[in-house]
Amino acid sequence: INAEYMGPKGHTEHIKFQDNVFDFVAAETPSFEACARHANQILNLDKPCPAEPCSFNGVFQPNIGDASVFDGEMYAFSYFYDRTHLDAPHPVISVGAIREMGEAACAARATDAKHGAQCTDLAYIYALLTDGYKLKDTHQLRIAKKINGYETAWTLGAIVMLMRNSNLKCSA
Repeated sequence: INAEYMGPKGHTEHIKFQDNVFDFVAAETPSFEACARHANQILNLDKPCPAEPCSFNGVFQPNIGDASVFDGEMYAFSYFYDRTHLDAPHPVISVGAIREMGEAACAARATDAKHGAQCTDLAYIYALLTDGYKLKDTHQLRIAKKINGYETAWTLGAIVMLMRNSNLKCSA
């Protein structure tokens, strides 16, 4: 399957699904924009929004890109940290810099990239931040693996499990 939304050039992914193996081959000129458009399809941005504003999949989400709604520091960790720290640490990074990293990853040759899926991953992150959460390219994110010396990944998993097993009910 020729995938214009996958890069870098020459990258191939072998995906097994229900006893079938599919080979996804990056286009000769993979496009970061095509990757981001594909990510937007996954985010389901066209789903009806019963309570405005919505981010993706028709789910309510205040516009955190609007300084009148949220003007504090924004942290991103786990997957964001792993994808943005392949070449050098970026404790603070703009959303636009993530786009630039993605464009460079898409333009790289498969043998030059540290991770074959970096083009696609950064396009997904960029689409999530800009089209899902409505952040501008100038918005700054603090990218962290630890906060005050504590790993962030396990705490996220712990809170998800805590919330899943709680008897909390929301009411209007």
